[in-house]
Amino acid sequence: MPDLVQWSSALLALLGLVSWFWAAGMQMPRLKRQLRRVALCAALASALLQAAEASASTAGSRDVELWASAAPMPSSPVT
Repeated sequence: MPDLVQWSSALLALLGLVSWFWAAGMQMPRLKRQLRRVALCAALASALLQAAEASASTAGSRDVELWASAAPMPSSPVT
């Protein structure tokens, strides 16, 4: 499932980038403004998907136990 989310996020980001640069070369102001809105919405959706996937991946690893000690290890003399 994370692969699908990552691919969707990447495709949305690519769609946003292409739409933004395609709108830059347009002469019609209304269509240009609409394409830039589509580009911004695609970028926002991409960022939200990435954030959701990142929080889902860290939520599954909360049951990991850490076996670290705060006390320093006793040093053995080197002979």
